[in-house]
Amino acid sequence: MIAPPMRGKGILLFCLLLFLYVDSCSQKAAVEEVAGACLRPDSSEHLALGCQEALDLIAYIADVHLREEMDTSRRLKTAIQKILSKERIPTPYFVENKDPEGQPKYVARYVHFPLMADELNAVGQWRDPFDYREELCPVVERLSDRIYDQISSDDKTINRDSVQSLLYKGILRYFVAGLDPHSQMVEYLEYKYLSEFGSRLFDRDEDENVVFYAHSKKNPYFKYVQHHETSLKSEWLAADSAVVKIEILNFNADIAHDFKEEFLRYDRQKKIEGLLIDLRRNRGGEAFVVSDLADLFIREGILLNMREKTREGWKPHVKYARAGNELPGIDEMPVVILISRYSASSAETFSAALQDHKRAIIIGESSFGKGTGQRNTQLRDLPIQSPSCSVLSLTQFYTYTPKGEPLQNRGVVPDIELTDSEYYADLTAIDRHTWKRHHEKSLFGHALDCPQTLAIPFREPDLSIQHRWLNLKEKFEKHLGRFFSRHSLTSVFAVFSRS
Repeated sequence: MIAPPMRGKGILLFCLLLFLYVDSCSQKAAVEEVAGACLRPDSSEHLALGCQEALDLIAYIADVHLREEMDTSRRLKTAIQKILSKERIPTPYFVENKDPEGQPKYVARYVHFPLMADELNAVGQWRDPFDYREELCPVVERLSDRIYDQISSDDKTINRDSVQSLLYKGILRYFVAGLDPHSQMVEYLEYKYLSEFGSRLFDRDEDENVVFYAHSKKNPYFKYVQHHETSLKSEWLAADSAVVKIEILNFNADIAHDFKEEFLRYDRQKKIEGLLIDLRRNRGGEAFVVSDLADLFIREGILLNMREKTREGWKPHVKYARAGNELPGIDEMPVVILISRYSASSAETFSAALQDHKRAIIIGESSFGKGTGQRNTQLRDLPIQSPSCSVLSLTQFYTYTPKGEPLQNRGVVPDIELTDSEYYADLTAIDRHTWKRHHEKSLFGHALDCPQTLAIPFREPDLSIQHRWLNLKEKFEKHLGRFFSRHSLTSVFAVFSRS
């Protein structure tokens, strides 16, 4: 009596599962097809950006970027002047690498053109502000036609419409780059290559905000590590020491898992009695993974505190500790974090979390002061009706300490200040000049201002935790007192091994 209904339900369930499987396969194929199209420089998705999409993108940027006074008209005018004066559209297009041994598969080219003095002078005489909503598109159409007609036939590997799209993107590239030091708009292949190879494949000026992606030569710490195949480096502080030193080079998606595995690997060798975390060369990474790593040290309270500007208003992003995720024995273990003026972004939010919760002594210099975060989004995924694969990296977040103090232009102030003289001694005179001004506000004239402190109901750590923290801090201050004239972080290693 019940067999027929059960058989019918089984067939129905089988058909449903088959449909879901086929649908998931087709969706995966569609995603791969889209990704493939974005990687093909001859595809329409690679270059497409028209008048209305450009205007919609400008409006979107004005709505969600952190800068309160956008001054859009002036910035667009400046962007056009830069392109005309440099005689080059700053957005590259890509062609297949003809060298059979060549890497990468595609190489970047730029549209160059002779100086158009009449156009440059005309832009300088535009009324201020000019009505870009009405006037930008006709200007771009006229300029792109003139540029296309003046480039040599050897350079005409792209058509007239593509030159117009590149010009829109070039204007937007300068426009976005001028908003703050960390916002930029790049082509999808640029984004992929920058992620994989750094800036070695590109030779461009700092107007285009590419230097932030590279391991800059201006950072002396990167004299020692030019390419990071791993995010962690670890060792016992000394052969007879039970203190582990773990250097975090980058906050990637797996950092919490990898850090915990590394910690447990050493703990299986012998019981760890102290932990030293080196963030001196860490320039940041993914923003939200900070809470996962901090959760290994803190039992309760705020770990990550961010605010994002959206079209609907300010959106808080607050992450809390989950009891039970802590590293074994971490409650009683002395923890020291080393920071430098180059420690930035996620390195700062992580240090601030452990500092506010009294779970680590911070030693070194005041950090860089990058208290902002960026969203990386392809234009095709924005509400602007564009098929373009270009990637917009836009500053939309402010980051704060768990207590609500902004990190932008302030950074993390160490509990014990100590200059790293061993690195400093190896610097050239030019590097030393850069060393002295390597801070968000001093290095970038268009850095965003520091926002107001947030009113956060922060719960202070238990008295037992505070007492342990104070005792450890006093111990370091006592032992390091005789080393202050030498100002070497090697002294910290020596003291920590004995503590």
